[in-house]
Amino acid sequence: MSEHKFVKGLVERRNEIWEQAKGLLDHAADEKRELSGDEEASWQQMNGDLDRLSTQISDIRDGYARAEAAEEARADYEDIVSPQEARAAEDAGVGDDDETILRAVLKGEIRSYEFGRSQVAAEHRDITTGSTGAPRATLFYDRIIEAMVAVGPMLATSTIIRSNEVNDLQIPRSTADSSAAIIAEAAGAAESDPTFGAFVTLGNYRLGFLTQVSEQMLDSQGIDLVGFLAGQSGRALGRKLNSLATVGTGSSQNKGIVTASTLAVTGATSTAGAFTAANLIDLFYSVDYEYRTSGISGWMMRDASIGAVRKLVDDDGQYLFQPGLTAATSDYLLGYPIWSNPDVVATATSAKSVIFGDLSRYFIRHGDFRFESSRDYAFNAGLITYRAILDQDSNLVDTSGAVKHFIGGAS
Repeated sequence: MSEHKFVKGLVERRNEIWEQAKGLLDHAADEKRELSGDEEASWQQMNGDLDRLSTQISDIRDGYARAEAAEEARADYEDIVSPQEARAAEDAGVGDDDETILRAVLKGEIRSYEFGRSQVAAEHRDITTGSTGAPRATLFYDRIIEAMVAVGPMLATSTIIRSNEVNDLQIPRSTADSSAAIIAEAAGAAESDPTFGAFVTLGNYRLGFLTQVSEQMLDSQGIDLVGFLAGQSGRALGRKLNSLATVGTGSSQNKGIVTASTLAVTGATSTAGAFTAANLIDLFYSVDYEYRTSGISGWMMRDASIGAVRKLVDDDGQYLFQPGLTAATSDYLLGYPIWSNPDVVATATSAKSVIFGDLSRYFIRHGDFRFESSRDYAFNAGLITYRAILDQDSNLVDTSGAVKHFIGGAS
């Protein structure tokens, strides 16, 4: 209970700092002037404190959840390990727990192995660490996903399709809905069909990298091999996937959500690409009500842009930004959560620096994670080389205005 009170205290402290920051801005606004040098320094310090406390709250909350999950993991393992993993391990003559399998791969007892969740339906929304009260990862596959989500929000906000099929996956792309009309007495209903554009094709772009571990590390039973390899693989694959899913060009690679989004608002030519409160309000209302209230609706921008949002007020002097009131909730802009994404570009002329809409209309397709090893590649150095591979693709499947962007005005 004391630990949870401690987190609550951090949240309260964060909200107090935000109130102080607002007071600083309000004082300058009342005097109709910019922040002085000392005030700007104080503002930057308070912004840093807000970010630091946010990170601390998140880390502590995650630690609580991880500890609780660890208590249950051993007893639950037999129920949640996938039949495919168990059969593959049995056929290879090794144990069916993740660490034993990984050590067997690195020792060359198994040439390669695919870690996945084949016991669940092929198409589903994954539980992510961004979900309130979500369970913490205990298996190798889950820990990779956890690391991937930690480096960028795209896996947390998109619709995930798990598929190991080699063939392309085609998804109908909606461009307009059916329209209803009043039907006169004794009259028939008029036909109104939804409109579909060209199918969205999700293919298989392969992500991968090589890394090495020493023979001593492999032989040491005191090393958390699962945690090390999951963290390494998840962060490396996650950074690349998040970048592709955010700003991928769509040419021989993923088409990112920013790239595929629809233009809604263009900034003024005299602001070097920066947005105003009016720009964000216009962007918000440019998205249809349906998309603002369904799926995972919210904002996405990088940290520097979120810092700029904290200063913005509407015509009535009300701040557009509101901090999350609990450790488990996001910060809000105009009542909708803000997702910090390092791969959304900074504000600049002709730059798409902010998006808003139903982020779940973006689909990411990925298969299981495959690991392969070689003791020959760096034999002379006593290193074992392993390769991590993930086949994936992603695109926005609804281009009728589900996600829109702000772009900085040209100079």
